[in-house]
Amino acid sequence: MTAFEAILADVQSEQIAASLEYSGSGVSDVCVYGSIEDGSTVFDVFYIVDRRVVDRNDLQGVDTSAIRQLALLRHGMNQLDRLVEACTQFSRPVPTELKLHYSGSNKSLDSVFEYEPRLSGDASLHPNDLVEAWRAEVQTELDAEAE
Repeated sequence: MTAFEAILADVQSEQIAASLEYSGSGVSDVCVYGSIEDGSTVFDVFYIVDRRVVDRNDLQGVDTSAIRQLALLRHGMNQLDRLVEACTQFSRPVPTELKLHYSGSNKSLDSVFEYEPRLSGDASLHPNDLVEAWRAEVQTELDAEAE
């Protein structure tokens, strides 16, 4: 494993670990979203509980206070900053978008990195729109699997 790959693996591991710690027990999957584009960095997370997509603020049985949510989001954004620093240091392209899906049942991580601009050129599009679209896509997949 190269030094860059080690940093990339650690960034992903940190984001998933912090998201799992935040959620407590009962969560089967964690979905982490990151956007790095036009000087803006966005991090968000949602969960799969009983085959339903659940936002971080809607988890049951855990402290979802604004203070805890802000701490999670800051940690995730700090990890994205580490990723940007590593890409710069090792002359690698910086992804504009990342999607991590950790499955607790089989302890696997699927990572998708995009490098084409997603937000540039469309002033009406916000990173939250992309997070919402992914949430809807994941829920649609879950519904289709249940049929």
